[in-house]
Amino acid sequence: SSHFGSRQHGSSCCVACSCAPLMSFNPPKRVAPGLLKVKVVSAKGVADIDGLFAGLSDPYVVVSLRALSKQTKVVRDSTNPVWNESFDLHVHDPTTDVVTFLMWDQETGRQDTIIAAASVSVNGLRQGENQNFDLQLCRSGSEGESSGFLTVELLAVDFSGLDAEVMRLSELGNALEETAAQLKKTEADLRADVASLGTEVGELKKVESSLKEEVSQLKEVELQLNGSVAELKKTEGALRADVETLGTELGELKKVESSLRDEVSQLKEVEQQLTGTVSQLNEVESGLRDEVSNLKDVEGKLNEEVAQLKDVQGKLETNVGDLGKKLTLMSTTVDELVKTRDLLDAQVDKLDEQNQQLHAHLSDLKSIEEGMQAIAAQAGEDYGAFVKQLTSQISRNEKLLSDFSGENAKLKENRRQQQVNMLLQMSSGFAQWDHKVGLSLEEFSQYMNLLGPAIEAKIKGKIGGTEENIFGSLDADKSGTLNLAELRKMLEEVTAE
Repeated sequence: SSHFGSRQHGSSCCVACSCAPLMSFNPPKRVAPGLLKVKVVSAKGVADIDGLFAGLSDPYVVVSLRALSKQTKVVRDSTNPVWNESFDLHVHDPTTDVVTFLMWDQETGRQDTIIAAASVSVNGLRQGENQNFDLQLCRSGSEGESSGFLTVELLAVDFSGLDAEVMRLSELGNALEETAAQLKKTEADLRADVASLGTEVGELKKVESSLKEEVSQLKEVELQLNGSVAELKKTEGALRADVETLGTELGELKKVESSLRDEVSQLKEVEQQLTGTVSQLNEVESGLRDEVSNLKDVEGKLNEEVAQLKDVQGKLETNVGDLGKKLTLMSTTVDELVKTRDLLDAQVDKLDEQNQQLHAHLSDLKSIEEGMQAIAAQAGEDYGAFVKQLTSQISRNEKLLSDFSGENAKLKENRRQQQVNMLLQMSSGFAQWDHKVGLSLEEFSQYMNLLGPAIEAKIKGKIGGTEENIFGSLDADKSGTLNLAELRKMLEEVTAE
């Protein structure tokens, strides 16, 4: 029979063991039955309870009338299944019997789930007339919520009892056949149990024979033990005398034990006192070790500081000596450079003045040449020859003046080259001290002044120097000192340009 909740698909029955009592068969009481044909046609709008990703429901219908149930086939993945299956049911009371339809969703690997239910009363059916019903399906656990419609056909075949009685007898015969099959199964089980008991009886007889032999052996052992018991009784008497003697000695030993316990108690007190003293000594020793360790740390730090101070003192002495040498050399070199620069400047200025005067004279001569050539064109050949001689002399003077200007330009260039070479020579002289002392702002300004305004402007443009930071890009770390190797490299580039 079915129940409203969950239904196990494909369940099996169990057979009772051979030692269980035989089942009794009570045939059903005869009533006035009727025969009802029920056809489950189809359903529409069945609820999908498998979820979004599990496909549609796999519905089937269980038809029940009183204790008898019939089941349709399963329709896969459908919310509008069609069965067209017919079943014969017994009607016991046409006025009160109700046919129930339970629709289930078959599941794989777990219990089937009920989808919905419907029912119809057989009261009012007319014998021999086929009647159709569209029953509204109500969902389980949803307070009567609709889940589509179930279409069925009911046909009252014979409510007089003849055909129904035949079917009842047929079912009774089926029940008798099932009972006979169970009896045969029980008989086979009993025969198997009898055979098993026969085997066990044989084994028990073997065990009985073995036990008899063991009993005989035990009797012999009993006789031997009786003799041993007599000897043991004698031994027991001697032992009792020994026990009394040992009792006396035990009393003496207990007294000695008590005395030893008192001494042990006193020794434990002394041990506790010594333990406390040792603990105090350990604490004092630990404190002394910590103080010694601290003193060693302080001594090590003082030694390090003394060593550092000695290094600083040595560096200061070396730097002071280097600075003294550097200042002495700078003072001498700067004086020589100033004298040389002043002398070269005077020569260049004088040559520039002479060059300008010669250019002025040459310009006057060109004006005279042009005037004389204009007159010669009108005065005749003799005067033209005289003018030609004069103009050729002017051309020679112009060439000499051009050569003089070139030499003067070379002299200026040599002056600049000499200034750069002097600075490079000075820089090389300071290479030994550069790593330790470096080049200061005042020294660099002095070098720039020695080079003259033109080269000074070129260098400032190249390094991006300003009044606030004369070093410019050459002092990338903003330390206020310049590596002379970098300065020499820059001056060589300026010299090449």
